[in-house]
Amino acid sequence: MQYSAMYKLILEKGVDNVDLPQSIAVQVFTEAGILLAKENHFSESAKALAKANNQEELIRLGNYFSKQGRFSVASYYFYHSTDEEIIESSAFRCLENGYYDDSKKLFAKLGRTDMLAFIEANT
Repeated sequence: MQYSAMYKLILEKGVDNVDLPQSIAVQVFTEAGILLAKENHFSESAKALAKANNQEELIRLGNYFSKQGRFSVASYYFYHSTDEEIIESSAFRCLENGYYDDSKKLFAKLGRTDMLAFIEANT
């Protein structure tokens, strides 16, 4: 990683607590997001990629984990996506596989109060 000191700072303080100059933010947060995923820090990884506004990498990693059947992990990445179809598909996969909290989070982002009510009534 070109900015290893920045990565260490992100790892120590958390993505939400680090602000970087725009000139390096995209690259640093993208690299940090990929490294965090490799180290199983999925929530922070997704936040870093979202902060970099790297939709392509969010969807790529979400699909990667989804194909492995790791729908809860995939939901972290899809939550930060701007693709509502992908978010909805992930919400239903989480629901079908018993990840109700992840499903509710995704449906809430979409404003799907009907599905939130359904989950509350049936779980």
